[in-house]
Amino acid sequence: MFKSRVALAVALVVGMSAATALADFTVISMPDAAYLASTTKLPVVGSDFTYVTSLSDPDLTVTFSHALEIMTVPSTWATWSSPPDSESATPRVLFDTGTTVRIDLSTPAKTFGLEMEPNRMEVFSMTADFYDGATLVGSITRSVDGMAGARLFAGATTSDKFTHVVVSAPLVPSGYAIAQLRYGELIPEPATLLLLGSGLVGAFVYRKRRK
Repeated sequence: MFKSRVALAVALVVGMSAATALADFTVISMPDAAYLASTTKLPVVGSDFTYVTSLSDPDLTVTFSHALEIMTVPSTWATWSSPPDSESATPRVLFDTGTTVRIDLSTPAKTFGLEMEPNRMEVFSMTADFYDGATLVGSITRSVDGMAGARLFAGATTSDKFTHVVVSAPLVPSGYAIAQLRYGELIPEPATLLLLGSGLVGAFVYRKRRK
């Protein structure tokens, strides 16, 4: 499952980006300072070669449609890109041997992004589709080089929200990796807000009774 190492210097192929917006959808093509400051990165926790079905922090859990394998650049996954095209040249990554994975968000978000790179050291088309329920909010397709060419697939919306994202690389024959999953501005569902409100009221009544 390892990427073969190439000793020669190779020129990076900068992937051209194409986006389809079906609503208010903004493509974020590079992890610049504004993107990093306005989003939160989900940590990859676990040893290399173990599998995870989700990532989480105290505010959000993202669940994958199937288990992904943890690896680390450059020890168990050979290459990634470097800033400004990526957040870091040595991220922890999640390897998918298939061609498509769905990422469900426990709470909808206004911004979501991740980096991707194919396993084969060639240029392939990769796509991230951003959904609000059954509605496609926007789509990003980029040409990405498997030789140190990882690219960001991130989108933001002001009038909609993202409930899940589907990433795909249908022409990549030996899988791909994703990394640096980030989110910004969570939008709790109405039912969640109602429960939170009920909890706050209950806590207030409890405190009054104790007095």
